[in-house]
Amino acid sequence: EIVEAERDMLNLALTGPLLGIGRTYLESGRPDLALDYLNRALHVRSVNEGPHSMEQAAALEVLADTHRSMGKPDKAADAAERLYLLYVRKYSADGPELVPVLLKQGHILGDIGEWRGQRNAYVDAMEIVKRAEGDHSAKLIRPLVSMGNSHMREYFDSYFRAKSESDLPDKKLLVEARTYFESALELTEEVPDVDWHVSQDMFLAFGDFFTVTEEQSRARVMYRSAWDLLSADEEKLMQRKRHLEQIRPLLQPEPDLTVALPAGEDPEDSSTTYQTGYIVTRFTVTRRGKLRDIGLLEVSPERNEQIEAEVKRALTRFVYRPRFERGTAVDTRDQRIRYEFPVLEARPAADE
Repeated sequence: EIVEAERDMLNLALTGPLLGIGRTYLESGRPDLALDYLNRALHVRSVNEGPHSMEQAAALEVLADTHRSMGKPDKAADAAERLYLLYVRKYSADGPELVPVLLKQGHILGDIGEWRGQRNAYVDAMEIVKRAEGDHSAKLIRPLVSMGNSHMREYFDSYFRAKSESDLPDKKLLVEARTYFESALELTEEVPDVDWHVSQDMFLAFGDFFTVTEEQSRARVMYRSAWDLLSADEEKLMQRKRHLEQIRPLLQPEPDLTVALPAGEDPEDSSTTYQTGYIVTRFTVTRRGKLRDIGLLEVSPERNEQIEAEVKRALTRFVYRPRFERGTAVDTRDQRIRYEFPVLEARPAADE
């Protein structure tokens, strides 16, 4: 307000406050409110410094994260592509400065199921690192972990979408995922002075892989390595609390909450009036990351066998990273999820 009053609405000094407000809204769980401030920050930069100013990078990065939080992966991908082009314009297509940008771009492409594009970004990142530092650089660990996650996510995304046995994905995807994780682990153990954040992410990712593939003994080894790493000092203990002392979802296939609608009904059809129903379930996350004691707590406006069966079917496929106490996985009881679903309003009977 001070800058706008004493200068003008497009003054360059506005970009810091605008970006700060946008970040604050994003971090407080209101990405919808962040959007206008971030777009305005980009506009002010563009007007004052031109459309290709590197100073736009920070706002574009937050904008991509904002669109991801809002469930708009296509717009997030557009922001990431603009960010990538800024870096290419300033540096070069094989500059080491592009590695973090390529990783972010890859993460966003995965959100929209662009697995080939995602992995191309990771391969480009690895090639840049290899040309600059060789095949045994610690900077290869993050792209390797990302490649492993990409193959694993594609497998389970396809698995949950499959309508018949012929639609099931090739298990080769999981074999390739394991290979990338193993390469990342090998580098972590061999290369000296690997940043502990990188080691943390590698151990957790490999542990998550073993959890979703039901190799519990191997998962325990990876999670225990992460626990020991994150038990050294106060900063690491905060990360331990965040990543290991609470459950974290790994696989959460969405139930089809339109199953109870009559055939041909579309909840997006504005000509039909729908109520919003809801169902609240309760369950225990076991120390193996699976769900147990799945039960119904509440349903409105009335019980619906189809909705209840569909929700339970989805929940039986959930996998979590379990919660740990003293380095050991434990059960976590009384977890709840609320789902909302469309309910067709009863039509008034026709006059006789």
